[in-house]
Amino acid sequence: MSGPMGSRTVNQPIVGQPLLAYEGGDGSFPKPGELIEIRGGEALTQYDRTVFNLLIVNAWETITEKKEHVIAKRLLRGNHDSTDRINETIDRLRSVQIEMRQTRDGKPGWYRDYILGPRFTHDDPDGNLYYRFTDTVIEIITKSDHWGRLQAQVMLAMTSKYSQALYEIVQKRAGLRGRFTETFELEALRAALGVPKGKMERWQDFRRFCLEPAVAEVDALSSCHVQVSPVKKGRAITHVELRWFPKEEDALKEAAAEVKRHKVGRKARIAKKVDAVQLDLLGDEKKT
Repeated sequence: MSGPMGSRTVNQPIVGQPLLAYEGGDGSFPKPGELIEIRGGEALTQYDRTVFNLLIVNAWETITEKKEHVIAKRLLRGNHDSTDRINETIDRLRSVQIEMRQTRDGKPGWYRDYILGPRFTHDDPDGNLYYRFTDTVIEIITKSDHWGRLQAQVMLAMTSKYSQALYEIVQKRAGLRGRFTETFELEALRAALGVPKGKMERWQDFRRFCLEPAVAEVDALSSCHVQVSPVKKGRAITHVELRWFPKEEDALKEAAAEVKRHKVGRKARIAKKVDAVQLDLLGDEKKT
């Protein structure tokens, strides 16, 4: 597609058939970076996140136009025989707000808008979903200059929403030249991963139930090696350093093979690879 002047993201192509991911199709697609680390997505499930990505893929050729898009419900069905959960997913997606800092009349504040507008869904399980992106999202995509290239089957291979969110965070940065590390405020990382407020508030719980399994899975399935380390300020852990670097050929082949395997038993298969990650999480603390 040929995008608006000044936009680099919308000029990035879709490769292969990622829209047919649930039917065995594979390929890659660009996801605007501004839509990867949005706040307010704590209630979203992994399936919700996947559906949102497929809605982007489906609309990509005309995504900067203010129009209604249509997609066959079967393409969003996943492993379920019915399409009943699609309406629930779209309702949750329509509750997510994008938050941006702006200044108006010389005073700073927050601008908020939703990511999806009105939608219509056929009752027929073999029918269609009709949907719109909000004007705010269209404007963001139109002006976007950074993105993460996601592999459809890697996305589906993730077993938790935290793994999927971390995969997108890493892919957003994987193409940056000469940059392989970034330090996040702890609360900002929790929000980007979609951890609900009031859950896993202790570092030990966040590390054990969110970070460790997500890092291990993204490291095993993606094109990058991934590591994280806690950063202390005094005695408190206030930040997390994320590191990523591209895999060599053998590691890429191993990751591709694991993506094709069934999810059952994956945790045990990658357990042998997490020792270094866990040691880093537990012991390699940095201080500021």
